[in-house]
Amino acid sequence: MKKMSKDLMFLFAALLIALPVFAQNAGSVSGTVSSRDGVLIANASVLMVDNERNMFETLTGRDGMFAFDRLPAGEYHITASHARLGFVQDDIEVAPNEETVIDLILPGDGGGGDERFGSVRGSVLTEQREPAAFAVIIMISERREVFQ
Repeated sequence: MKKMSKDLMFLFAALLIALPVFAQNAGSVSGTVSSRDGVLIANASVLMVDNERNMFETLTGRDGMFAFDRLPAGEYHITASHARLGFVQDDIEVAPNEETVIDLILPGDGGGGDERFGSVRGSVLTEQREPAAFAVIIMISERREVFQ
């Protein structure tokens, strides 16, 4: 029992010594994803792949920002993509104990003055002000494009 206790204490001490070493080899990456007309893009996918093919992925927030914390230091291939706006790729280096900032610009227009992009939010209610079940919303643009 004493031997097992000593082994556990040794393992715990080794971990305490090793953790700062692992943390010293980590860095972070943050930035924004925008369209070519400068609109910050929410829910864009940001994928980072290192030389050993380890993948890290996140989505941009409502403000178009993304962040990766505690990435192993090294070279990465970063890709930002959006279903309507395309994708962009770049190569970056993550340095230990440093933050790398990169702003990625997608090739499509994000809606700054372009009526083709946008969103509609709301609720469909009955006359009794209850949520309507199985409601169907149909929108028709000035160009007679139907969105359902």
